[in-house]
Amino acid sequence: MIDMSDGLLHTYGVQGKFVAASTGKILAAVAYYHYAERGLLSLTAPMGRYTAAFQLRQMIQQSNNVPGH
Repeated sequence: MIDMSDGLLHTYGVQGKFVAASTGKILAAVAYYHYAERGLLSLTAPMGRYTAAFQLRQMIQQSNNVPGH
């Protein structure tokens, strides 16, 4: 982040490069919630064995970027 008052650069957390695989998951969840708010999708709709709300929560809270899991 850059402090707009003095131009100093501030960094936090991991300083090295990393794969931002979970970024897409956040965007997908936001899009689903947006459509749910507009009444076009439902958080109680079945999505596999569970509801959409449960699956979205799991996707974010139990994120796993290993292919096949």
